[in-house]
Amino acid sequence: MGCRVVLEAARLDPDRVAGIVLVDGSRQGMGDPEAAERSARAALEAKGYAAFMRSFFEAMFLRKSALAESIVERALRLPEDIGSALYPRMARWDAGSMEAAVRTLRAPVLAIQSTYVNTERKRVAMRPGDTTPFLDLLREHVTNLRIEILDGVGHFSQLEAPERLNRLIGGFLEAV
Repeated sequence: MGCRVVLEAARLDPDRVAGIVLVDGSRQGMGDPEAAERSARAALEAKGYAAFMRSFFEAMFLRKSALAESIVERALRLPEDIGSALYPRMARWDAGSMEAAVRTLRAPVLAIQSTYVNTERKRVAMRPGDTTPFLDLLREHVTNLRIEILDGVGHFSQLEAPERLNRLIGGFLEAV
């Protein structure tokens, strides 16, 4: 949920932001915030919290590995009462607040994308030329935007391709 935190921080205090890097952002809810929250809650409840969260986090990796399994297991330690509230609220924020937060961005933005969650709530790898609702929203409202696709990498590009990610961020920082 890091991109949401960054977007909200930039919205709250835009004068303190010189540039923004968004890594593998998503947009889980659109339209009516209450309906987005209900839909996310229903998806979670239909599968059961533990099964939903396991599949949600396992899908963040394109390949199984000890690192992937350790991150999934760590994520599953989040207490159910917190996790089951967090996911639907995230969808609600996306539907009700994300666009407003993006509209306030004045600083240059680098969006680095490797995966996205499709309409069936399945995470899929991206290839150059692909787009997502999140990237489309950025394109619509951000004038100084650079998008980079890291293909062949799961959601945790900072762990799976740190050199590639750091090179992109370093180049952006030099330009800003």
